[in-house]
Amino acid sequence: CFCGDGWGEGRRSASCPSWRSEVLWRMGCRKRWEWLSFSHRSGFLLFELLLVLFLFALASAAAVPMLWDWQEERELDLASEEVASAIREAQMIARNESEDAKGTPLSASVEFFCAVNETGRVAYWSSQGNRYIQPSGTLPANVYCSGRIHVLFRKDGFAGSMDKSRYSMQLMTKDGKHRQQITVAMYTGRVRVTRIK
Repeated sequence: CFCGDGWGEGRRSASCPSWRSEVLWRMGCRKRWEWLSFSHRSGFLLFELLLVLFLFALASAAAVPMLWDWQEERELDLASEEVASAIREAQMIARNESEDAKGTPLSASVEFFCAVNETGRVAYWSSQGNRYIQPSGTLPANVYCSGRIHVLFRKDGFAGSMDKSRYSMQLMTKDGKHRQQITVAMYTGRVRVTRIK
């Protein structure tokens, strides 16, 4: 139905039944979807709050494994540096210390061990003669090892001369994704930590 009264020329007439039903249908749609409009109300709906919480949980689920992986890698780096520092300290003790605080002569060599101890954790310890000395310690529980280090440092810096000497070991995370190799040079006693990719 079209009106030809000039003002409504060429437009649908409001009195036309089909136009009226279309207007009513549009008003019904507007009312039906009005609750989704952000401009006509204040506050949040439960649906919106749940949607935001879901997106936050999704982002957290993606970020937490990456953060955990970074933390494990950092812990492995610190453990490797701890063992390397302990080896250097044992070497310095062998070079410098010839008698204890009481003036008693000490053995001129220092043995250094790094292996899995009786509790199943990676540990390192040093001995001079028949007694245990510092450095010694235990690495974090989620650091594992493959192989062991067992060297004898002498006053001249030589690291070896034992039949059971072991100069290299690997430290790794539980899943084996990150690995680091610790190597002691036999003739110089130099310690090197390298990342294995």
